[in-house]
Amino acid sequence: MTIFTKNTALIGTVTIDAKNAAALLVGTSTVFTPNTANLDLIVINDDVPTRMQVKEIINVISNLNLTLESNTKFYGDGFINIALGSNVITINQNINSVNLIANDVIVYEYLNNDIESKIISGGGSTYTLDTISSMFTASANLTNYIVYPYYDNVSYQIIRTYYNDPIPQ
Repeated sequence: MTIFTKNTALIGTVTIDAKNAAALLVGTSTVFTPNTANLDLIVINDDVPTRMQVKEIINVISNLNLTLESNTKFYGDGFINIALGSNVITINQNINSVNLIANDVIVYEYLNNDIESKIISGGGSTYTLDTISSMFTASANLTNYIVYPYYDNVSYQIIRTYYNDPIPQ
């Protein structure tokens, strides 16, 4: 029995709202049904390894809409470092492991407050946010963070799982 078979004919582009609790994926130049089934896997942003994600499809809603097992947020690699009154963050990380881009949303907690900022620009380990920090100090400015990535018109591929492979005769 084949456990996974990659269906390379199912390619196109998708847009995802990473903060959507329903984990809805919207196709923008594709037709999901009848070629996609519940329990298949979708590889999102498959041409950019540092931003690629694999999710299980739990519901094929229509030709252009799927529900995934969970949204596409991920925990950041390393810590955010930000100075008082600044909107520039430095991330202490392996810069090759996370490729943040404009419109990604970063959420972090500081002094029991959830702070949400959007990336405006940057690269490597230094990024400019759309908010200015007024509460950080020089001695207490490292925090873990969650990234809600911005996926707009990114490529994808479907992997057919063994649940959906025809039974050999």
